[in-house]
Amino acid sequence: MATLQAGESIDAVVDYDTLEIDGEALEMAGVQGRHTLGPNELAYKRASLAVLKQSAVAGIEDLTVLKEWPNLGSSFLRFDSEQALTELLERPQVVRVHAPHYVSPSTEQSLVLVRQPPVAAAGLKGGGKTIAIFDTGIDSRLPVFGSCTSTDPPEPVGCRVIATTDPIGDDDPYDELSGHGTLVSAIAATVAPEADLVFADVIGFVDENGDGIPESPSREEAVIEAISWAIAMVEPQPPPGEIQPPQNLVAINMSFAINPDVPNPPQLYTEPCPNAVTALALGDAMMAGIQPIAAAGNEAKLFAGSEGFIDGVRIPACVPGVVSVGAVYDNKRRHRTDEGCSAEQRSGGRHQLQRCHHHCRPPSLQDDLAEADYPGTVGPPLCV
Repeated sequence: MATLQAGESIDAVVDYDTLEIDGEALEMAGVQGRHTLGPNELAYKRASLAVLKQSAVAGIEDLTVLKEWPNLGSSFLRFDSEQALTELLERPQVVRVHAPHYVSPSTEQSLVLVRQPPVAAAGLKGGGKTIAIFDTGIDSRLPVFGSCTSTDPPEPVGCRVIATTDPIGDDDPYDELSGHGTLVSAIAATVAPEADLVFADVIGFVDENGDGIPESPSREEAVIEAISWAIAMVEPQPPPGEIQPPQNLVAINMSFAINPDVPNPPQLYTEPCPNAVTALALGDAMMAGIQPIAAAGNEAKLFAGSEGFIDGVRIPACVPGVVSVGAVYDNKRRHRTDEGCSAEQRSGGRHQLQRCHHHCRPPSLQDDLAEADYPGTVGPPLCV
């Protein structure tokens, strides 16, 4: 309220009470013998949400709709006065109002240690499925992504990146500042070698200080917009202006963590976090049959100090129903180490170590791959 009292505007994610709408949509799906929403139920939900949201903001002055996510029970609004915010909070259609937090990339490695080769040998390679990756960007020109020639579909037959969106308007289309999104996408493309990918650039990187250390200015509203974009793909005939849906979108991968007020160490959750900013949108995705998967976070050892371990996971991994995934490392330890990073990277602080872990892999990975008799991998070069 202090910001509004000072005469400044605030931007916020607003969650609405969608329990009745969700229940009606699920009941419609149940008649058809399904437990997730199909195209007809999603169309009904979209229309009902539009009516709900319009009634919630009707007659309120000093309020602007910045982003409307038609598939979600949330909106992104700007409040220009304390009265506008107070009046909205009094509306029965409104559940909560969140200030969006910043987003930063999280864990990445490896292939053999998750036992992918035997699964692929059994014929489970992702054929006919599509995976959505939300991350820093993607260089789809790399061979692992097929015959792609740019970052903008439609692409030639054989390109596995069949749709992209950029809700943050990033100016790093080939993911050159970070490489995180490209690496995560390459892992997904290798673990599921017959699956297609769609990609949302939700984490922007800018070198604001000119020191070679890119920082992320991205916030949660970009993630929520990407979730709405993904849900739209479930419908066989999307609304005008939205992309033609891929076949059978089944999962959203989020290898990032959300930073409420960027504490140090960041907030970790040992219990579910149903009131997180992204929780309602992720619940909408699950109702549409899309499984969200999120990185547990890098903090268990990074901030542990002499304690050795800090319990808990980050947002969105703590959201109910989200599959939380911890890292596996090439040296078969359960935590991050400096093995394989150069002396310069070790002495350069946290940012240099992060760049080492993001952009190279310890030599022991070659030994692990040889032991598993798995002749190829996708990933960064060896650390030197």
